[in-house]
Amino acid sequence: MANEYADLLTNNRIKSIIQGRNFFSDLEILAFVLNPLRKAILFLESRRATLADCYLSLARLGVVLKNLPQSFHRDFQNHCFTVMNKRFEEFDDDKYLFCFYLHPQFRDIPLKSGIYTRLAKAALSIGKNLGFDLEESAHYVHS
Repeated sequence: MANEYADLLTNNRIKSIIQGRNFFSDLEILAFVLNPLRKAILFLESRRATLADCYLSLARLGVVLKNLPQSFHRDFQNHCFTVMNKRFEEFDDDKYLFCFYLHPQFRDIPLKSGIYTRLAKAALSIGKNLGFDLEESAHYVHS
């Protein structure tokens, strides 16, 4: 069995790939992408991870992908952006937006036009589902 691996490692095709001028550069770039992904996965597996943390991890990965060199594999980059955009669409939910807004780190960030109305409606909807009356729900919207 060891001979099989030795034969594989001495295979001329593999040698040419490893000796190619971009092999180690591509590995370095791959590590540049995989390291934040590894950190995101480890953090999101923790008990204290929140929806905001998930969103931020996705945003950080987007920044990493956007900063890849132009020479790096476009197909890989495009595939990653397609997957990430699909995940960001899943976050385009008013209840998620409301939870994100409640995160202490983002509470003071200025809102784009029309977002406050969406947040208020989401808060009222959540309050109604929890059995709050209109006055109790409105209290949470304005606090």
